[in-house]
Amino acid sequence: MIFANWKENGSIAMIEDWTYDFLKATDDELLNNVDVGIAPSYIHIQLFKDLLEKSKVMIGAQDVDYGINARTSKVSASMLKDFDVNFSIIGHSEVRNLFNDSNEIIRKKFKTLISNKIQPILCIGESENELNAKQTLKVLENQLYSVLEGANIENCIIAYEPVWAIGTGKTPEVNLVNDIHEHIKDVVQSATTNNFLPNVIYGGSLNEGNASSFFGQTHIDGSLVGGASLNAESFVKIIKEYSKVK
Repeated sequence: MIFANWKENGSIAMIEDWTYDFLKATDDELLNNVDVGIAPSYIHIQLFKDLLEKSKVMIGAQDVDYGINARTSKVSASMLKDFDVNFSIIGHSEVRNLFNDSNEIIRKKFKTLISNKIQPILCIGESENELNAKQTLKVLENQLYSVLEGANIENCIIAYEPVWAIGTGKTPEVNLVNDIHEHIKDVVQSATTNNFLPNVIYGGSLNEGNASSFFGQTHIDGSLVGGASLNAESFVKIIKEYSKVK
């Protein structure tokens, strides 16, 4: 499974060009074999859905609000449901840091997505200081338990994104990422009442050049791709690398 996080990128003209290039470079066989999703800005969700209507590409959101209130600028899960989105990212480190999303807020967002039958992609990851202090597993466990403990879930993806690797060009050793993903799966099974086994995908400076080394690992189930997804041809190459080994 390969997901694109477009962040604050895109225009009508760019998206029209991108989808043309994307569809030209893919075929039904590839998109039948690999789950592919795109999370554009809220205002471009419908445009993507219209342009990719005949494909199996899933369209999602980059975040969601946790309630239905008089909260200027926010978008609720019920609003996303009106657009028939397939998934929503929550817990991305940029949202945690820039908008002060605590683990408690992320838990509320998780619950509202589940209740609206929208698949959450829960992002977790350690900072460079936490990495250097050898606190990675402790940080990840805290982020997971605070959101998932006691939950009974059937549909959730975990995205491991080391904060220090996002947009920096730095990547951890692939065998270390594989071990961390295995640990994440164990923690989620322990935290949830139904021993849910999630797919765990990797994000953080993944591109067409290093994708195959990650996808060859047993416990890496895909990727959440940032900047490399803005070029349709590069994004398709990542999808094709995934299809070779999974």
